[in-house]
Amino acid sequence: MLEGIVTKGIGGFYYVNCNEILYECKPKGTFRLEKNSPYPGDYVSVEVSDSEFQKGTIVGIKKRKNFLKRPAVANIDQLFIVISSNNPAPDLLLADKLIIAAINSGIRPVILINKIDLRTSDEKKIEEQYINTGFDIHITSTISGEGINEIFSLMQGKLNAFAGQSGVGKSSILNALMQSNSMIIGELGDRSQRGKHTTRHTEIFPLKNGGFLLDTPGFSSYEIHDVNEAELSNYFPEMNQFSHKCRFNGCLHYLEPKCAVKEGVELGEINSERYKRYLTILATIRDNISNKWR
Repeated sequence: MLEGIVTKGIGGFYYVNCNEILYECKPKGTFRLEKNSPYPGDYVSVEVSDSEFQKGTIVGIKKRKNFLKRPAVANIDQLFIVISSNNPAPDLLLADKLIIAAINSGIRPVILINKIDLRTSDEKKIEEQYINTGFDIHITSTISGEGINEIFSLMQGKLNAFAGQSGVGKSSILNALMQSNSMIIGELGDRSQRGKHTTRHTEIFPLKNGGFLLDTPGFSSYEIHDVNEAELSNYFPEMNQFSHKCRFNGCLHYLEPKCAVKEGVELGEINSERYKRYLTILATIRDNISNKWR
């Protein structure tokens, strides 16, 4: 019996890294009955059926410390949220939703502002929006190499996931981290500005420093699950410094009078763009609740 980590799943087969040997495995039949399929990031037990051709059966899945529904990954320590400073235009609403998903699952969010070699002022505008959140913010460029060694050190001994919209340079960052060109790098179309030939499945790659990195497909939308309207502001740390001063307990920082968060926005102590996206997410959660009871 061997133990290892699921690196990817394709066509009903799961590839398990056991002491740096990759085994192609099928899960035992009872997993389907239990509705407990393996996912990338799962730590599993493997019975080897063919040692020469490295084939086996997954017979056990260890208890997960966390799980993300989309991308479907388990046991993540850190989620690196990649934002392009330009080209494509940064989708900060998506970034905020990914931050919420990470915190809600007990995963540490890390913000990467990439493509700074384009040398626009946009990276500063993005950084300003998150500077008071307490989240780690790093600036990267795969052209100049800026920030890559710092990120590599941060990943040591951890299972690290990367996520972000298509075309932000995520695969290029991972290639630089691995000092490898094994991944296919997305190419932006002139008109659509959408990634071509980018990551098609979730896959884990081992690092020389004992960590793992997990590449996920780029995507352009993400829906918030398992967060209610009363909890939402907890995922915006810059608001928590003010919310205890609000007139009403359970203030949603929307229409309530004498709201300290809204006053903080007016005074410039809370970033107004982040606050607008908070309101957008709040409206979505409230609409979802209304639709549920119709």
